[in-house]
Amino acid sequence: MCQQVAWRVAALIIPNADMPLRMLRYYTDIRLAGHAGPIRQCLLYIGSERLTMDDGIAEPGLLDYRYQLVDMHQINCAGLLVQDNPDALVLAVLCDFGDRAPEEVVQYIVRRLKELLARDDKRFRAENSPSSRARG
Repeated sequence: MCQQVAWRVAALIIPNADMPLRMLRYYTDIRLAGHAGPIRQCLLYIGSERLTMDDGIAEPGLLDYRYQLVDMHQINCAGLLVQDNPDALVLAVLCDFGDRAPEEVVQYIVRRLKELLARDDKRFRAENSPSSRARG
């Protein structure tokens, strides 16, 4: 029997000392909504400042809560760019481009999205709309 896993993914632009507490609140919200299976949480940091936040809350003998914290500037976009997956391509915009020119990477991503979503013009427009980029 396979349990359904609940995923909670969030993006953060400005480091926030209260974020571990907010992530714990999201966890309890999912539990209180009735999800009994595993919960996986991931926070994608996309800010320009150096990442110094904690990835959880530790109160010895009382609480040991953790979530995955990913600094997108430490992720090389190459692995995402080779996937035939629109979600991976959109996520690649947030990664480290290495020695590649940002304009070239973005043009490549748009071209690949057009190819992958050629039969689904409505989804392509949704993936590339300002409102989809503002989510998070």
